[in-house]
Amino acid sequence: FPTIRDTQESIDKMKQLLESATLSAGKL
Repeated sequence: FPTIRDTQESIDKMKQLLESATLSAGKL
C-alpha cells in the first residue's frame, strides 16, 4: 500500500498538473 507521504506527493503532483493545465488553458 502507498504510504501517506507517497499519497501526499502524488496529490501535490496532480495539483501542479491541474494548475499548469489551467494556466495553459487561460493562455488560449
